[in-house]
Amino acid sequence: MAHTEARAPLWQRPARRSEISGVHARLQALIAELPGFTPEFRQFERQRMSKLFLANLHSLDENYIRLCMAGDGNVGFMISGPEYGTLWQYWSALFPELREPHMPLTFMRLYIEHWDNGCFHKIANITTANNRPAIAMLKRFRFEHVGDLHRHVMGQDFLLFERPLNKTVEGYDRGLQLPRSTRLVNRMRCMTGLI
Repeated sequence: MAHTEARAPLWQRPARRSEISGVHARLQALIAELPGFTPEFRQFERQRMSKLFLANLHSLDENYIRLCMAGDGNVGFMISGPEYGTLWQYWSALFPELREPHMPLTFMRLYIEHWDNGCFHKIANITTANNRPAIAMLKRFRFEHVGDLHRHVMGQDFLLFERPLNKTVEGYDRGLQLPRSTRLVNRMRCMTGLI
């Protein structure tokens, strides 16, 4: 009888502040390597997704940077941000050297389960038309293709997908607004290598 190794359980958790730097490094490499983006878009996105941006997201809610875990090991991340009742899924990645076929669907299910918490009307995601695996997964999880964004960012075309959630909590987030003191502390942490 052949021995089969049991799969490590898959789960997600919020990133710790000390893990932002590692997420940032992997994200920067992903932006540089993924096919289908113009050089201008890559430069723009690498600047936008800075350590400071990630630190500010984390200060709003540590769950905006969720780590994908297999047992005790980090195998990827999902980065999101709020915008007045909409949760934007900015980036998600599974590390190629650790990725297994069942992981993308499991982590997307866990992500949706976590964020279907009454705080948002919907999850929004944009992707390029040539990213067929992402499109297939979004459709599988009931994301609807609601629009084509022609020459949207740096002349690139994108597809906009949305998935409804059930907002029950009164009031709205304030987007990416943080108190000035928090932004200054995060800037200092980034400058001194504490993030």
